[in-house]
Amino acid sequence: LDRFWNEFSADPASFGEASRVHYAQLYALPGAMHSGFAQFAAFDQDASDNRAWLATGARLRMPVLAIGGEKSFGATMAGVARAAATDVREGIIPGSGHWIMEENPRATITLVRDFLTGS
Repeated sequence: LDRFWNEFSADPASFGEASRVHYAQLYALPGAMHSGFAQFAAFDQDASDNRAWLATGARLRMPVLAIGGEKSFGATMAGVARAAATDVREGIIPGSGHWIMEENPRATITLVRDFLTGS
């Protein structure tokens, strides 16, 4: 798992040892690896379902917060969300790769809290 955490982070040192141990213990539970990675097996079906839904002209109308790490998906998350929603708020977590809560929890929490409170 270290390879995932290291290669998808902006700085592997920012994904702390305590978090690594925590997630490793969870993934070590019976069936957890299978369940954790099953989301990737669903990508093709998700894409098909999303295309079918978008073809109807439907769009989400509620506010949507699309967050990406500065060194990962960044603004791409909002660009993707805009294909399916009419009110997308973009958020980029500075100094973060894919693991935004582990790499920059303060900025992530602030962004989500501000979105939820309308600040």
